[in-house]
Amino acid sequence: MSFMERHQVALYLASMAVGVACAGLSGWSLVSEQLVPYTLGALLWTNFALMPLVGMSVGQHKRLARTVVLVATLGTPILVTPLVSLFIPEGGPVALAAVIVLLAPCVDYVVVFTCIAGGEYRGLLAATPYLLGAQIISVPVWTSIYAYIGILDIGVMGEIFPLPAESYLSLAPLIVPLVAVYLAQRWSTRSPQCQQAYERVRTISDAAMIPLMCLLLALMCSAYTPAVLNQAQLIPRLAGLYLTYAILAGGTAWCLSKVMSRPERVSVTFSAVTRNALIIYPVVALCAQRLAHNGNPEASLMGATVLTQTLTELLIMVAMTAIFRVRAKTGNAEAL
Repeated sequence: MSFMERHQVALYLASMAVGVACAGLSGWSLVSEQLVPYTLGALLWTNFALMPLVGMSVGQHKRLARTVVLVATLGTPILVTPLVSLFIPEGGPVALAAVIVLLAPCVDYVVVFTCIAGGEYRGLLAATPYLLGAQIISVPVWTSIYAYIGILDIGVMGEIFPLPAESYLSLAPLIVPLVAVYLAQRWSTRSPQCQQAYERVRTISDAAMIPLMCLLLALMCSAYTPAVLNQAQLIPRLAGLYLTYAILAGGTAWCLSKVMSRPERVSVTFSAVTRNALIIYPVVALCAQRLAHNGNPEASLMGATVLTQTLTELLIMVAMTAIFRVRAKTGNAEAL
């Protein structure tokens, strides 16, 4: 494991601190916001390049894959229902952004955190395409259900949909890297030379992932910190929501997966807790763009809601990784 991999959490936190510091510079927040989509697209390329998009198979990890997908599509939505109603009862744009983030399981750095904590990271990596597909289906379904039962403001939903065709351009940072990686992987199957060339691309992508993540976190903090600070009363509620979700989701996942091996239980727990804030960001931006066009004053807070989740989650990941590593060492010592 490289230096950056061993110390990536510290690097992420330092990057966020730099971003917050730069937010105070004149005009820098606007520049950062414009750079976010391009950096996000580059980061998503590195993530997708490591996924088996062509000929993907979970192989011996079928039980783990089924479990994490079931947790993402059924367990998480059931848990999110009362939590959002409790912490953001008004059901406006902030609630919508929080719901979108919480419904989307992480498909990138959760694999690295799981590896560090001693989990079955290979099975989780094999399951990531299925998790990505599951959230593409489940997020619109569950947000519609939440609007119907009154958890989300149906008036806000009405402002967003139907979206104008040009609004879908904001999804380009998600769609373009995914299609490009899929085509590159298809091309790599043509010959051993093509496969070797793609393996070099994967190696470069793997090395670039952490630096790009640091850059993206710095840019997002710089872009959205002013919006968060302008609504300081919102931060405790959002942080409380995300922390409560992490505790309940992690505890429930750990208890319900007791029939699985310890590495698999760690994987299920981390998958249940970590959210896909950075990859789901284009969807939130798309909704915020539509609300801003209609003059909704809370539209600018949707990006800040994503940022708050990212910051809260990173702190939670630091704590979880430390706890699981200590427990693993204790278990090994007792076995001896």
